[in-house]
Amino acid sequence: MFLRRALFLSIAIFLARAGFAAEQEFRFEKPDAQSVSLMCECKNWQPQPMTKGTDGVWTTSVSLSPGSYGYKFLVNGSDWVLDPKNSNRKNVNGVENSAIDVADDSAITARSTSPSSGAGVVATNGSSLSPSPNEVFTVEIPLSTKRRAEAAKDGNAKLAHAKLALVVPSGFDPQKSWPILVICNTEAYSNIDSLQQFKDAASAEGWVTMAADGVETEPKKEGGDRWPTIAAAFDYLTNAWPGIKDWPVACGGMSGGGKNGAFLAADLAREHHRIIGMLMMGCNQDMATVAYRKSAPPNFLSAAVFLSSGKNDKIATPESHVYVMNSLKATGFKVRLESHDGAHDIYPPHIGEALRWFIAQSSAGAPAKRETDFDKFFKKKTSP
Repeated sequence: MFLRRALFLSIAIFLARAGFAAEQEFRFEKPDAQSVSLMCECKNWQPQPMTKGTDGVWTTSVSLSPGSYGYKFLVNGSDWVLDPKNSNRKNVNGVENSAIDVADDSAITARSTSPSSGAGVVATNGSSLSPSPNEVFTVEIPLSTKRRAEAAKDGNAKLAHAKLALVVPSGFDPQKSWPILVICNTEAYSNIDSLQQFKDAASAEGWVTMAADGVETEPKKEGGDRWPTIAAAFDYLTNAWPGIKDWPVACGGMSGGGKNGAFLAADLAREHHRIIGMLMMGCNQDMATVAYRKSAPPNFLSAAVFLSSGKNDKIATPESHVYVMNSLKATGFKVRLESHDGAHDIYPPHIGEALRWFIAQSSAGAPAKRETDFDKFFKKKTSP
């Protein structure tokens, strides 16, 4: 018996040292609470005090080994409360609890949820990421020290977490290369809300769609979270799918979202992402040239720009689209302008048309090299 216990203890120590347990952060928003504690199956339901931040969010971190754990929040020492931002449940001794699943590689398995919900548990490791095709997968992730510093530099010092929304197409295999469409919205509006209008057309073309919002961003605050949140999202995804750093990327959106997408594309190019396109729908200003002149990110001019113009658009008129097109061409971008019969609206057929064109332009302009998964993807999409 002694030898068996000694062997078990040795194995436990080995697993802990090998990194099979990971710190996971729990969050609960209750500004008016006097105290909040985490009550978790992993701690034998002993209170784990939580700390209240200036934003009214209580947090604590717990080291979790692989398994499924029930938990609740104990508010003011008497009220046991389910996590309102986690729909996953576990029954423990006949009592319903919120639940988290920690995979064998110590990563929380986040669940597909509606974009308006949020994960009460913050994922710190994305290596078990497995979203369901064509469903919106959302997860809340912490910003690294680097990303928090970038947010503070842009005037958003309180930003500490990003909410990522991700949609993968049918047949998705992260071991292969997939084009990614990053969606932006008009300033001070949710990028994730805008993703809903692009995801179906993008998935039909075999593209991954993603967007990110700041969790602690002040309502209607302009700037300060667009780059740090999408950068944190890519940090998280790179941990899950290391090859994503080389996947082709396009950025875009409608109206101000298209303009913001140009700045985001430049930022991603600066960190050596492969930017192949910018989708600008209903845009009356050439912000891609502004972004290029600001920092001249590497290979940025090789990105193609697709302009979608409504013939009855009174905000971004057809004439303004022609002006933007000429400005982009003068800077050195490859540009395509297409019109539709609507007004200041997203025209879904142009989404698919733009994504196909980005692939064609990227493949045509690429230097001769060994065939990659992306090249095979392009051949599949363009073959009769």
